[in-house]
Amino acid sequence: MVFRTTVLLSITGGLALYRHYLAAGFVWLGLNVGMLLFSLRQKERKRWGIALLMAAVGLAIVLSSIHETGFRSEEAVFGLLLGIAIWLAFRWISLGRRRLLSYVLLSAAVLIGMAGLMGLDLVTAAVATMRTESLIQWVDRTEHGGYDMESFADGQDLYVAAGHLLRYCNAKSPPCAKHPRHIGAQRMAIDQASGRIFVLAFVRYEPDQDRWDDVYIYDWETNLVGSLDYRGCSGALYVYYNQPFRRVFYACEASNNIVIHDETTGSYQSLDGYLATNVMAFNETGDQTYVLPVLDRFIAVLDTKTGSLLKKKRVVFPVYGLVDDPRHNVIFTTRFILGDVIVRNPKTLQPMQTIRIDPGPRDVTVDKSRELLLTPNYFIGTLGVIDMNSRRVGRMFAGVRARGVFFDAKTDRLYFASSAGIGFYRGADLSQAYYSRGFWFDLLELGRLLAAQGVSRFFRYLLGFKALM
Repeated sequence: MVFRTTVLLSITGGLALYRHYLAAGFVWLGLNVGMLLFSLRQKERKRWGIALLMAAVGLAIVLSSIHETGFRSEEAVFGLLLGIAIWLAFRWISLGRRRLLSYVLLSAAVLIGMAGLMGLDLVTAAVATMRTESLIQWVDRTEHGGYDMESFADGQDLYVAAGHLLRYCNAKSPPCAKHPRHIGAQRMAIDQASGRIFVLAFVRYEPDQDRWDDVYIYDWETNLVGSLDYRGCSGALYVYYNQPFRRVFYACEASNNIVIHDETTGSYQSLDGYLATNVMAFNETGDQTYVLPVLDRFIAVLDTKTGSLLKKKRVVFPVYGLVDDPRHNVIFTTRFILGDVIVRNPKTLQPMQTIRIDPGPRDVTVDKSRELLLTPNYFIGTLGVIDMNSRRVGRMFAGVRARGVFFDAKTDRLYFASSAGIGFYRGADLSQAYYSRGFWFDLLELGRLLAAQGVSRFFRYLLGFKALM
């Protein structure tokens, strides 16, 4: 428990400093302000120049962040206080006797302090939780691992890939069918025309994995009707169905390739060299396929019919989700680590705008009638509601480890899955999303909600983070 907590704090602290790098700049400034004041007090002129030079580096980080994302007073205050506190703690250690124990305690305090930067995100998320959680209609509170979900055009039954295939008749619990064969399947695909469901048997770590086929095919009642298997695929993990061209795309994690099955001819095609492809997506007409390999860190655009590479764009951080938006002639991509959505030019794949949301956006879906981009945020437990016209960001509650998301236009429901379970918002409820007016206003609003509703709901939200442990 101590080891996992330390690792989590380290990762969270690192991500927090990168996400809030305005605060990181002020931490650096705070450290060097402390050193400069000490040097002035001790009249050590040799260190003045060093302190000023290092402070200039911190100032450069601050100015760069302000230029890119604007000034945030809460990050400035938190970062400056944390930097000065770290410097004072180091001075205290240098004067003490038990230096080893002091360094251990200081390291723990620094990790907690850096991870505390995430508290800047938690305030807004907590307000959104307390204002929207009551709007959720729960389908299943006992299932805590839904990766993907979808339904047929009639919107009657809900199908969920949660390491196994689940079918919820009339979208109600308990599931009326459950297939445990799919040990780790994280994607499923539906052919609306024929009423078939494609689900992977992800058995990469099973000693007898070769006896399993790559993809199993079910009818709408979840009866097994067929399978797909390609000898050069190992560890099939993600599957997508292209309706216009009747092609099945699936990614093979262990063999680092993509398999394309043409249902018209029955042929298979393998595209090698795609490391850990987490996401594939199609444009609206289906003639172009976006491929997003996490370890290779690029966006590739393929010709759906031939599989040939049309264009490729290198990215610094891996992309975990993509939506084509032909109405506004853009594509939206999510950056899981930094917690933002990048608006890109579909022709060049160049970034045009960065939309800051919460840490952990992964899967995305679209409410076309309201022109909303919807993405769950894995680490914070919110559901981002982004207006595709104004690019304003609202938030609703989803639960920590929120991942699977699907908007059903027939029933006008937004389904999601997280550690809290499988639930949905009615389409009309999306207008109740909380739109932040700034950290300090959110802090006051949180205080008002705590006074009105009590602290129990707030602590229930915080206890949800145990799922990350």
